[in-house]
Amino acid sequence: LPSSLKLFNNKAKTLVVSSDDYSDEREITLIKCPNNENTIDALIKKLYNNEIQSLIVEGGPTMLQSFIDQNLWDEAHVYTGQVCFGTGVKAPVFNYSPVKFDRFYNSELRIFRNV
Repeated sequence: LPSSLKLFNNKAKTLVVSSDDYSDEREITLIKCPNNENTIDALIKKLYNNEIQSLIVEGGPTMLQSFIDQNLWDEAHVYTGQVCFGTGVKAPVFNYSPVKFDRFYNSELRIFRNV
């Protein structure tokens, strides 16, 4: 991760989750999790042990689908636009209706809640 990211502006504690060792001069906390089928379970336990009760997941389709399949989500924000990035990536699948829908410019935002 480049040092120029605003993620590393020291305004909030930064945690890096990785299956590998990670050394950096920036002030971060490493949460090391195995890279296998138990990754999410290990991550949830590590977050709990660090007294972290909220998590924003901005991952790829496999990671997002894993959280959905394990019912480990409260809210999803799905942005859809007119821009095509290569061949695209298949979106995660879940059977919920949006609780909110907004249009802006050529994009749409749908908000889903797991109630």
